[in-house]
Amino acid sequence: MALTLLCSRKRLPLDTRAAICTVGGFGALVGARVLYMLARYSYIMVDLGGSSFFWQFWQGGYTLYGGILGGMGPLATADLFQKITLHTVAACDQAHPRVCTDSDTDIADRTAALLHGGEDPVPEMIKSAKRLESIGADFLIMPCNTAHNYYEQVCEAVTIPVLHMIALTRDALKERGVKCAGLLATDGTVQTGIYQRTFEQSGVALLT
Repeated sequence: MALTLLCSRKRLPLDTRAAICTVGGFGALVGARVLYMLARYSYIMVDLGGSSFFWQFWQGGYTLYGGILGGMGPLATADLFQKITLHTVAACDQAHPRVCTDSDTDIADRTAALLHGGEDPVPEMIKSAKRLESIGADFLIMPCNTAHNYYEQVCEAVTIPVLHMIALTRDALKERGVKCAGLLATDGTVQTGIYQRTFEQSGVALLT
């Protein structure tokens, strides 16, 4: 899970057998790539031990504050937060990571905008991203596949990293030598070609 990066000094399981990209949440494959990405920002150190990852924050004095750009849809947002909680090994409430969720249901339908000329969701997505950044989020997660068609616009609007769950999934699959993955997705996700473009020339074939 991309969400695994939220935990300080915790051990989280990583299922290396998964080879299917699913809609509405992140596969466990994403977690390894997210940790690698954030290590590049000098936020964390990552060591591989068996099938699990262990890490500690630099100098042990800083905890990453994650922001979920949600509402696309509300159940996917709730599912992501639930997975953050369930995948955190914690003995008390205070040991859980701090997460802020903006379940902004004013964001227009992404599929309608992309395929049928509907209302542009970008302005409200940017408002949500800036709102999360303004209250201290160190990075953003969007638990919506179709919303990643607007990934660049969101990135340009904030100064903090925005995780690209599709690219992270692609890279994790490549690192594990997966040559073919099944895509379970909505019509909007498939027809907009966001997965096809992201996986292009990656060496990983998609079955849709």
